[in-house]
Amino acid sequence: WFALLAAFLGLAAAFVWTVTTAGKAPELAVARVLVEGNEQLSDGEILELLELSEGANILTLDLEVVRERLLRSAWVREVEIERVLPRTLTLRIAERSPVAVAVLGELYLLAADGTMLDELAPHYNIEKLVLIRGLTDGDGVVPARAALAGRMAGALMERELLAALV
Repeated sequence: WFALLAAFLGLAAAFVWTVTTAGKAPELAVARVLVEGNEQLSDGEILELLELSEGANILTLDLEVVRERLLRSAWVREVEIERVLPRTLTLRIAERSPVAVAVLGELYLLAADGTMLDELAPHYNIEKLVLIRGLTDGDGVVPARAALAGRMAGALMERELLAALV
């Protein structure tokens, strides 16, 4: 019984030592981040969202925290993160697409789920986007109105001929 306990404690100590040592190994520092699926956000903007500290260890990196950081951008709908040992992090980004232009004093791009994506840039092609008004009340944007407007505009975009008539 004591031999089994001693063996277990020895394995536990070896595991803790290995994890602690590996956590500091420069050979396991993230050296490369591959980004896939992004169209609206540049690779540089995505790297800024990551907020990776220099020498971040690929084994001890909290992928849920990284995921939450990326989801802070209105453009990012979902993200899949994969560790590729020894030093690469792969990000597969699914971005939201604009389906409408919302008039809120300024013009904003609206996604099908009602998310305000960004202020409309002068170079953005809005030819196929629906113009939406009435998303605000005295306190600002009403999320339920934005969600409904986004769903309706998304449905119109799926039927291009109908969208051209609106």
